[in-house]
Amino acid sequence: MTTAKHILVPRPLPQAQETADRIRRLSLGEPLVAPLLHVVPIERDVSVFGSAFYDGIIVTSANALPALQHFSRSSKIYTVGDRLAERVRGLGFTHVQSAHGTSHELKFLLQHNHQLVSKSPHFIHLSGEKVSDPTLYHANDWHGKIDRQEVYRIDAASQWPAAAKDFEHVLLYSVQMAEAFQRLCPFDPSQLTLYCLSKRIADCLLPHWRMANLKTAASPNEDSLFSLL
Repeated sequence: MTTAKHILVPRPLPQAQETADRIRRLSLGEPLVAPLLHVVPIERDVSVFGSAFYDGIIVTSANALPALQHFSRSSKIYTVGDRLAERVRGLGFTHVQSAHGTSHELKFLLQHNHQLVSKSPHFIHLSGEKVSDPTLYHANDWHGKIDRQEVYRIDAASQWPAAAKDFEHVLLYSVQMAEAFQRLCPFDPSQLTLYCLSKRIADCLLPHWRMANLKTAASPNEDSLFSLL
């Protein structure tokens, strides 16, 4: 009889619960929800969200979805991944395009969208307080403009969750999550397997945590990460 994998899911809520439900549904193991990060909305004057002034809205995280309530459902939305695009469509937006995984692919999509090639497009990016990947803002190779509006911040936990024990596998979805994990986790790295959503996350791990069994997703999406389990 195969023993079920015990998988720590340290994502913020509600994403952690969504991931845990998907792990169970796919029979990949027994998830343990223990958020190490917490999402805090940043209040903004909604007048800055005038969608009439923008050719499109960029969404790179599910944490920004609540801010979409201020935009017309006919707005053009560009997301960094397919699952995020599905979430946006579920909110009633009908013009949604996905870059299928990375910021480089998203930038290519923005540059080459057939409706925008004849002018200098102007976008708004609903982002977090910190931007871990500045690829979109390297504008030396195209003529688009991106206004960044911070609509949430992510705070790290100050102590290890008491319920986070009896696990052997850990899913790491961001650099900030990995930093919080290795700062707070009291357990022996050599007894754990860490699954990193990208090489950037794996590269941020301190030497002590490289004693763990490290696995990195081939593509930065949850399907690719789950394929390693």
